[in-house]
Amino acid sequence: MMLDSSGLKLEALITIMDKELDDVLIDLYEDNKIPFVLLTYGHGTAKSRI
Repeated sequence: MMLDSSGLKLEALITIMDKELDDVLIDLYEDNKIPFVLLTYGHGTAKSRI
């Protein structure tokens, strides 16, 4: 039996930002009661300014 997936959808927001601003994003989601997962991959010496 196949599932009818016509009513199902996946929504995601991917945000790339400076690590120092993660508290701003956390506050935004918590204030609006939006579930979120914060992943902070990456390392190195790259500058934020291009």
